[in-house]
Amino acid sequence: MIIKTKWVPSPYYIILLLLIFTVKLNADITFSASIDRTTTTINDQIILQLKISGEQVGAQPNLSGIDGFNVLSQSTSTSIQIINMSMSSEVVHTYHLLPSRTGKITIPSFALTHKGKNYKTEP
Repeated sequence: MIIKTKWVPSPYYIILLLLIFTVKLNADITFSASIDRTTTTINDQIILQLKISGEQVGAQPNLSGIDGFNVLSQSTSTSIQIINMSMSSEVVHTYHLLPSRTGKITIPSFALTHKGKNYKTEP
């Protein structure tokens, strides 16, 4: 005797499929820079954070224009949210900087290109 059974998807499977096919990405991104202090000594480090919010962005900001600091370490954290079928993300690049000289040092603006559009932070 042969018994045929049908596969019935669970409600969780159906919800997952709906999420995959209906999640929308936010089109705009924001790019900002912040530091943890504006005054330091030659032996103290400054923490620079570059935040990219909105759509998922794979490009990393370019730090080549930063003069007067040595980069001690770098880390990246990513946060993704899905709210009302709209997905957004935030990527934070954190840099620990050590001054390489005394005097007034200006941290420049940073640039990022995403989907052919250029974004810049304030110096």
